[in-house]
Amino acid sequence: MNEPLKWIEAVRAGDAEAYRHIVAKYKHAVYYAAYAVLYDHYLAEDAAQETFLQAFLRLSDLREPDKIGSWLYAISRRQSIRLKKKQNRLVLRENMDRVELTAESAEASVMRRQTYEQIWQSIGELDEKNRAATALYYMSDMSMKEIAGFLGVSVRAVESRLQRAKKQLRVSLAALEARATASYPVLGSAFEERIMREIPNLLRIPRIFVDVRDADYAEAWYEAMLGFDFHSREPALGVHISFREVPLPNLSRDPILTFGTPDLEEALSALQAKKVENCTLSSDRRSFTFEDPFGNVLAFVAD
Repeated sequence: MNEPLKWIEAVRAGDAEAYRHIVAKYKHAVYYAAYAVLYDHYLAEDAAQETFLQAFLRLSDLREPDKIGSWLYAISRRQSIRLKKKQNRLVLRENMDRVELTAESAEASVMRRQTYEQIWQSIGELDEKNRAATALYYMSDMSMKEIAGFLGVSVRAVESRLQRAKKQLRVSLAALEARATASYPVLGSAFEERIMREIPNLLRIPRIFVDVRDADYAEAWYEAMLGFDFHSREPALGVHISFREVPLPNLSRDPILTFGTPDLEEALSALQAKKVENCTLSSDRRSFTFEDPFGNVLAFVAD
């Protein structure tokens, strides 16, 4: 069994500390992938932190543990896009105090920063897909195979993206073939510590599992119809909701989730307008039930 699979099994078995190994292995890949979307050091680090916290909460949902790299990349990309939509500020390329740098002379530091800025100016001219592959290749210590696994593509696809990137860039990256990662900002042990300090707080929040046939579709439906935010560490209902994929959900006629509302008629009208199925008002008009796309019964009650 490879190490990531061993760590995933340990976390699922209740050893939260094993998650530190997953963070340590993938933190730079997640960080540079986030930067390829956000182009901002502070936001990229925030996105990386949120990615690992969300991944911890949803680790039980990971259907193919051997694809944890591409799974983390997908979460990172979603987190980065969400942050990008919320932020409208200039790109920061100075004052990178939150990332650790290797010790060096003042002259070497200036040269490193100039080189680093030149690289990112060039990489920034690429589209997001080629930018992510290029950043991971030149600025992380991942092998071509690891990059392919992280991005969820073939090695040939990574090679193709790198070739296209080299043709588009204004400056030559030939001097970077050695990929001396110590020259670039890296996330140190403090990053891991921040994540591990948050995990006990996450574990205190109860979790509800909802059986569905398609977890991705279920998440999109609950977000669109009910306003859920599955990327928040502080769930509005006071519980974390996870979707468990099963071929045939064991459906009950009793509601699996019940929501309170000050205006029952407004809530009912809103769901009916969205074409939610089987909205049924109770005889006393104090509650109504409805179904998600998989037949799970949910309910609203008047506060």
